[in-house]
Amino acid sequence: MNRFILSILASLACASTAQATPILWNLNDVQFKDGGVATGWFTFDASTNDITDFSIRVSGGDTGTFAPLTYSTSNSSAYKALWKGYQDYVFFLKGSTRLISFATSVALTDAGNPTDLVNAPFSAECYNCAPYRTYASPGRLIAAAVPEPASWALFIVGFGLVGAAVRRHRSIVIRYA
Repeated sequence: MNRFILSILASLACASTAQATPILWNLNDVQFKDGGVATGWFTFDASTNDITDFSIRVSGGDTGTFAPLTYSTSNSSAYKALWKGYQDYVFFLKGSTRLISFATSVALTDAGNPTDLVNAPFSAECYNCAPYRTYASPGRLIAAAVPEPASWALFIVGFGLVGAAVRRHRSIVIRYA
């Protein structure tokens, strides 16, 4: 009976369809013309076009105008926009006109393919876009590897089957005369 239940569970895990999950995108090699840098990450769900979580740190460069700052879900809001043919990912500091924007020439997908950032007309960090600083090297977005739910289900079922096999294994006792 137990084998029957285990085979049913394994079949269900293998037959389940993989659901796309939001992807965590890491900023890589983003540098401003004034010597500043942007580092961090954001989570984007391509099926809903929502930026659900983020932490983007800007530092260096013209710190008199652009003091070091971390844009995060606790102090900022974010959205995705299509502007002049570019996909813009915009992060606004709440209660301020300060924002940072990253642009790509293609839309981000839940497949997580690395994507080059581009120097589009609205790619910059700015205060209501005056003053602003643009990118010397816009960098790349690189997806963090995250297994899909179906993969997790297979891992769990596999570990369960291995555990059941180990538990049922009878140890052989060697006796010396």
